[in-house]
Amino acid sequence: MSSSHKNIIILSRPVHSGKTTALFRYIKTISNVSGFLTPDVNGSRMLYDIGEDKYYPFQTDETDTATTIKIGRFSFLQSAFQNGQQIINHCGKQDLFVIDEVGKLEVENDEGFEPMISKVIVQFKNNDVSGNLLLVIRDTLLEKAISKYGLVEAKLINQL
Repeated sequence: MSSSHKNIIILSRPVHSGKTTALFRYIKTISNVSGFLTPDVNGSRMLYDIGEDKYYPFQTDETDTATTIKIGRFSFLQSAFQNGQQIINHCGKQDLFVIDEVGKLEVENDEGFEPMISKVIVQFKNNDVSGNLLLVIRDTLLEKAISKYGLVEAKLINQL
């Protein structure tokens, strides 16, 4: 097992600084990329499956705690988190696997895309999968995420 995790890249910038928009442009330049992005589409957050080129509803106005997860003033569909976990679970042979984003739910509450994020990070650390893992983590959660996931040796970037 390698002690260096140079196959794990963290893109970290402030909230609303264009991380997802920059990633959309960047992934169009790569032929073998998978994972997911969480762009705003017509004012609502969506889950975009990069490999399938498919959008899923993510943010919702619903408040039913049986079908949604609330974080701050936002409600998200549990089904979207399940879709994201399935995308992560099917991580395989790609040049780049993107997770946009590792947020408060995952870092502070072990919810959201957990436990799949932890699992895929371990796979990349152990070189069990090929390519690179790109994690989007907002700047305010960066230290907690690095500590939680043991990412001190990951490559940290703030632009693509």
